[in-house]
Amino acid sequence: MGPALDRGSVGARLKGEDMRNQKVSRRSFLMGAGMGTVAMAGAGLLGCAPASSGATAAQAPTTETAPDWRQAPEPIAADDIAETVSTDVVIVGAGLAGCCAAMSAAEAGLKTIVLQKLDRVFNYATGIASYNCRAQIEAGAPDKYDVDELLSLYMSQATNLPDRRFIELWKERSGKDADWLYDLMADTDLDAPSWSWDEPEPIMGMFDCIAAMPLLAEKAQAKGVEFRFSTPAVQLEREGDGTGRVTAVIAQGDDGSYLKFEASKAVILCAGDYGNNPAMRAEFMPHAEGFSSAVTPAVNTGDGDLMALWVGAAMDKKPHCTNIHYDLIDFNTSQVFGSGIPWLRVNREGQRFSNEDVVYGLIPLQDASQPDCMHIDVFDANYEQYKPLMGTGLYRSDPPVEAFAPTYRAYLDEKGIDHAGLSDYAAIIKAHLELGTMCEGATIEELAGKVGVDAATLKATVDRYNTLVEQGKDEDFGKPAEYLFPIEKAPFYAVPRHAFSLSCLSGLAINLNAQVLDEAGEVIPGLFACGNNSGGAWFAGLVQPMCIPGVPSSRAIITARVAVETIVAGK
Repeated sequence: MGPALDRGSVGARLKGEDMRNQKVSRRSFLMGAGMGTVAMAGAGLLGCAPASSGATAAQAPTTETAPDWRQAPEPIAADDIAETVSTDVVIVGAGLAGCCAAMSAAEAGLKTIVLQKLDRVFNYATGIASYNCRAQIEAGAPDKYDVDELLSLYMSQATNLPDRRFIELWKERSGKDADWLYDLMADTDLDAPSWSWDEPEPIMGMFDCIAAMPLLAEKAQAKGVEFRFSTPAVQLEREGDGTGRVTAVIAQGDDGSYLKFEASKAVILCAGDYGNNPAMRAEFMPHAEGFSSAVTPAVNTGDGDLMALWVGAAMDKKPHCTNIHYDLIDFNTSQVFGSGIPWLRVNREGQRFSNEDVVYGLIPLQDASQPDCMHIDVFDANYEQYKPLMGTGLYRSDPPVEAFAPTYRAYLDEKGIDHAGLSDYAAIIKAHLELGTMCEGATIEELAGKVGVDAATLKATVDRYNTLVEQGKDEDFGKPAEYLFPIEKAPFYAVPRHAFSLSCLSGLAINLNAQVLDEAGEVIPGLFACGNNSGGAWFAGLVQPMCIPGVPSSRAIITARVAVETIVAGK
């Protein structure tokens, strides 16, 4: 590697943004702290959010100026190649999948080069879903649920569209592959994975992958892996007039020159999803068109998918699956007063529009047909009495209030706001009111003014809702009577919620060995796809089944390790 292209150590390329010092605990992750890679979508959409909230909204993509992504560019001429480097394996992308692939390749003795678009390691994964890793076994977790029933629920929530073979692969490998990563991090200062949710219990372990990946990259570099930062891959080369083996990746250096990386064994695509490619989103995820990408900087533009398509790869059948969440900001309103709680939900015009009793992952699909693709939760001062009666589930009963109250109280202390004598719930609401992420009104009309909806409409909606509560039957939308509670005691509260797309979970068609397939279902020799570059129907349907959160992270680890094992086996 020539001096002009020397990227230095992995740690040095973090440009002072040492991710090891950005420790993300289970609590702080769920609150959004430390998540510099993700922006709140829709902050300031309505009146609650202050202009100075500090959140940077990622704009929903449009297709007006998008180029035809299907059209392969002209091959880069040999005369334009400034440098050619030969190696065993080329990995495109240095996120969770890319770093795991790099370390696995190093352990297998493969000479490996990693090409990274950014000037640093980058990922936004934290929770890892696993079955029977050591920490779970030691905690007695396998006795708390029937994994096969859980997998059947997963399939059911995805309307049985995923390929069950990939889900069985998760069952077989997720525990041992998670242990592989945890063991590698055992000599660092990262907290061990933790399982503390009642539901879904105890599948997703909270683990600080954001801080772990730069450390893993450093370990891989110490074993001989070469990282080329600020060197985005732009084209693949395939032998035999585009019908043979993938043999090389052409990338562009930060000086604009083209570099060719020849891979004698394989190319592994770990370049992430296409969430910030407007044209691809419009093609494959029209149901998520109104939801901004949460990823900043906007580097997830489908580079790996596009390069593979241009050499004959197939994508998963559409529509593609997405991972949609709410309100990720420094203090996350989707938590204790969670997005999954079936409070009265109204659109930005103040009208009720749905049965609020749906699982968390499906709520954004209700929002998709509403103005600005958002909703507003409305409840009254009896929230502390009603919330425990609102059912169980992700962002409904979990995570518990005790996990977050200390962080909110610390925020109030920093602001010099008295919270002595307040319950945890009341302290959290007080913090959100200060942050501007919730609104409070002495009357429904005052609340409407603060949240930016028509006062008469919201008042009529609340009056109608209270009538349904009194009669014990929701004649309008069919919400079960046990979740009907009146909105009558002041003060009244409103939480504007706008979902964002965290990632596109479908991608390149692969087999169980993570080998990329063409339109005929045949393997493209020498080409693998892992993490969010991979498809293979791990996920299918419109949204990720949230009965097992954290599967995208475990998929990244599993596919990375499977790909390297397949390369070593010579397949």
